[in-house]
Amino acid sequence: MRGLIVGWWAFLAVAVGAQPLPDWEQVRGELLASVNLPQARYLPARVWEAEEAGSHVGRMVSDPQAHGGRAREARTSERSGGRDLEGHILFGPYIELPPGTYAAFFRVKLLDDSRDGEVVAEVDACVGYGQQILAARELLDRELVLGKYVQIPLLFRYEGGKLECRLRWTAYASLRVDRVSLFRVEGVQVPVGVQRVPPPQPSGEPRDLPTPPSPPLHRIFARSAPLADTLVVADVRSQPADWQMLFFTLQGIVNRQRPQIYLIFHENDPFWLDWIVRRGWVKRVERLKDPRQLLTRYRSAIRGMVVTDPAVPATKNVATMLASVHDAVVASPRIARTLRLPVVQDLRGRWKKNVEAYRWAFETLWERMNPHLVACSYPEHLALRDYLVANRVFIFWISGPIDGARPTSDPNAEVRLAEQILAKMPPNACVLSYPWAGKDIGIGEGPGVTLFAEFGKYLVGTINVANLTVHTGIAVPSFRQKPAPPPPPLRDDKVYVSFILSDGDNLPVLTNYTYPQLWRDPLRGTFPIGWTISPAAGLTIPAVVDYYYETSTPQDYWLTAVSGVGYTYPDHFGTRYREGERVYLDFLRLTRQAMAPMDLHSAWIMGISDPTRIAQYAEQVRLRALFPDYGKR
Repeated sequence: MRGLIVGWWAFLAVAVGAQPLPDWEQVRGELLASVNLPQARYLPARVWEAEEAGSHVGRMVSDPQAHGGRAREARTSERSGGRDLEGHILFGPYIELPPGTYAAFFRVKLLDDSRDGEVVAEVDACVGYGQQILAARELLDRELVLGKYVQIPLLFRYEGGKLECRLRWTAYASLRVDRVSLFRVEGVQVPVGVQRVPPPQPSGEPRDLPTPPSPPLHRIFARSAPLADTLVVADVRSQPADWQMLFFTLQGIVNRQRPQIYLIFHENDPFWLDWIVRRGWVKRVERLKDPRQLLTRYRSAIRGMVVTDPAVPATKNVATMLASVHDAVVASPRIARTLRLPVVQDLRGRWKKNVEAYRWAFETLWERMNPHLVACSYPEHLALRDYLVANRVFIFWISGPIDGARPTSDPNAEVRLAEQILAKMPPNACVLSYPWAGKDIGIGEGPGVTLFAEFGKYLVGTINVANLTVHTGIAVPSFRQKPAPPPPPLRDDKVYVSFILSDGDNLPVLTNYTYPQLWRDPLRGTFPIGWTISPAAGLTIPAVVDYYYETSTPQDYWLTAVSGVGYTYPDHFGTRYREGERVYLDFLRLTRQAMAPMDLHSAWIMGISDPTRIAQYAEQVRLRALFPDYGKR
């Protein structure tokens, strides 16, 4: 590990185009003493500056400490709306190298005084444009130095393909990134691929459950009181993630009594606010210059704060539940140091494993929570928390192959606790959020929805849907589709194609992502197309449904998204119950009740092959058309 070793590898780099090479002594000199690199030979391979790399967030700034005098900076105070609330400061450069073991060193500087053990970034190496992760690790604020560049190493095995070395910012603390130095490492072996564990395996217990009655529709989807005459609007897009968590939990406490706080988190949130005002559901809007004014304005509504433990991600979810029952806000340790609020509970040091925290919450808080709703929510997903707090929703998470490999995770113990939680709920209760947070993060969509279905539960996808306490305070008794044009005459010698857009079962698809973009396309309305929508949307985001129905053309047709009132697989529905057939028929009844006010007469179903259940669906829901082939090839 001493000095630069110039051999065939360096000669090859010169021969193929004199690519710039990193200086090993300089890189090694900027490693913190706590970094323990394997003893090996580190041969210079490539180096690239931040200005040469791709980026989704941040901007180039002058920095005399950076190579070339420039670095890429991402500041929490300068974030914009939309998907770039967090994202990659660096990605690329899509280079191809000889197979071998490599070490990438990211030169990073911390700009905020943060030493609480929070995750400020994630670094990885990948090929296939992010489809194959070779290695990945979280970067904590404690691994960086305020105002000084340090080198962050990442070792990986590379077998070929277009290589990227990426740094994804979590928006917790402001960072600068200068360059990435890449070395070939000889004399050491590293595992191929990112560290991972087997997927969680449900135990299959409990089963043969007794079958209590399913709750009525109005009890499943908790609704807010009518909106206040004035909505107080605060833009939280420029706030660090821990402050956003605090504001969402504050919003939940205040809006529980009467919805009056509206937070701008997504780029489409101002649009939905304008629609709410235009339709007369609120009389006035008051915009705050600084969202922290909310704390002063609504101080009397909160009893104190619950402090999270950065070392145990589950404490963000447990703190949210505690906040809901104690009328408190959730605070990170650094926020807790600055706020003059009583500490309701401090979760630091309480647990070593996520499942320990969730089990404590289940044993301690369950009787005080809403029995008809739970949320399978990744701890870093924030915007839904106003609704979770206002309605005292129990929150859990089941780790997958990647996040399950972290020291705080135990995927099998987590899924078995989830089985107990789901068994405690009545049949046909609802699961919010989503069991997936990225490739192999979380139990995953298919296994998660299957598990929920076995317990007679369905998923209403709500990752980061903001202001649900406001949306559920709007009442629209019924919706009507535009009359469809007469069908064309059909000929036996022609092939006819119909188009249906999927994913309308996910509320963020309706509010933030795919649908708002496609809806603005000038081609919409020039040919017939089917749009799927969750029947639960009429109860949870009625203003959004109202917008789509009001601005539809006769060529836009709405039909029920997979697989009814919520996303489920009918083949598995209710199988843990002694009377699973009754649980399934109750699901069809609730689906019919939710579809009727939305003028829905067709449905797209996923995970159904049993002919009896297909026939029951068509008969009990009283459909004009049924598409039971979603996901089949």
